[in-house]
Amino acid sequence: MTEETKVPLTGVLHVHAETGSEGGFWAFQDDRFITENTTRFTCKQCHLYWDKSAETEEQVLEKAAKHGSEKQRTCEHQFEVVSPMNWSYEGQRILATGDRLKIFSKDDPACVIWEGEVNVKNQDTAHYDKSGDFAGYGMHAEPVDLPEEWPEWFSGGYRAELVPH
Repeated sequence: MTEETKVPLTGVLHVHAETGSEGGFWAFQDDRFITENTTRFTCKQCHLYWDKSAETEEQVLEKAAKHGSEKQRTCEHQFEVVSPMNWSYEGQRILATGDRLKIFSKDDPACVIWEGEVNVKNQDTAHYDKSGDFAGYGMHAEPVDLPEEWPEWFSGGYRAELVPH
């Protein structure tokens, strides 16, 4: 399949970072792996976590009563959804040089605000200081010859199409 015949993936731009990664990655989340969250909850008072797909509320409360913190043992739990959507790791793509990207305006989703080939210089942890949003925040790849709005698009959850290299 040639570059011209590859079907673009649609999704959301974001910075992926997690404990142990010691920095962030410019990333894309494929829409096919974003689903409504109906199972993951946390208590808004004591932060007790409950995954309905793994255990019942009674099991979670019993476990908290026996092994939770003092706050979790004495709390009158008020569970709320952790986040409205679930993003699967399976749909996450860390951007790399050669990927083709089309980014859409937040104000007009039909308007393309940038289209081109991704060019990033991989580093152990590059400190990308062109934007206050990422100033001093360690990133594992530094944008090369990309627009100065680059960090804004990833921190702002802009919609995009991706054709992986």
